[in-house]
Amino acid sequence: MTLHNIKVFCAVYEEGSMSRAAVRLNMTQPGVSKVVSDMERYYENVFFVRRNKRLYLTDAGKQLYKDSKTVLQAFSRLENNAAHSQKTRSIVLGCTSGIGFSMMTDVLLKFRRKYPDCKLYLRDSSSRRIREMVLSGTCDVAMVQHSDTDPRLHQEPFCRNELVAVCSPLYRLRSDKKILSLEDIVNEDLILLEKDRATRILIDNLAMEHNYVLNPIWTSSSPSNVKELAAKGEGVAILFEIQVRNELQSGKLVRIPIDVSITSNFFILHRSDIWLSEEQQYLISLCREYAP
Repeated sequence: MTLHNIKVFCAVYEEGSMSRAAVRLNMTQPGVSKVVSDMERYYENVFFVRRNKRLYLTDAGKQLYKDSKTVLQAFSRLENNAAHSQKTRSIVLGCTSGIGFSMMTDVLLKFRRKYPDCKLYLRDSSSRRIREMVLSGTCDVAMVQHSDTDPRLHQEPFCRNELVAVCSPLYRLRSDKKILSLEDIVNEDLILLEKDRATRILIDNLAMEHNYVLNPIWTSSSPSNVKELAAKGEGVAILFEIQVRNELQSGKLVRIPIDVSITSNFFILHRSDIWLSEEQQYLISLCREYAP
């Protein structure tokens, strides 16, 4: 058994097929198949069974996968410790726009005080894109809106936030109720994120549960644009509280009381096969500390 065998075995399981594992490992499909066959022959056991064109682990395969991940993580730790005897020089932090950068000012300030020689780079994108960056190694640590079942990712919730309806103090609501219903909100001029954004999916799902159809007058891929349009009095925006916290505190936007509540977990993630440096662990602790 070699580390190469272990990596091939784990890739086959995680990708669900030998052809996809071959692409991931930059190998040929016959080469991947031979590694698995040699392992099964050497140990006189069957590790994979095929059902509906997808490979699944046998009980022996599940145990081997569990042990293999332990070995790979230990080896990654060994390499990381050997290669980083000096302090970490830079960290790339991915942050989905759903979380916003309102909390990041304090995080960056405190981090730089403790590690002035460690350069911190921020990358703002969608949750899907951020995950791809983490898996490819172009992003070290990330904060996203939704969890994922990919075994290559270690992820855990670090905060929970609520969606809020906001508008300009000068915007005139169609309803004069003190607390608006979902129907009242639907009848307002809505400013929402585009349909593929996680925030919008939550709103659409709630509307469908109550048989309402959303017809926003503005849609945008940028939470900043949504906030600006609402602040100019163009309509009612629905975003996570963390995204509009500064505007609510400054009075640029006001919160509209509504009788429904939507909350969602946010997750910190990194690759499961890496060992976090002291600086990366401190950065994660700060994200937890300043999370809403």
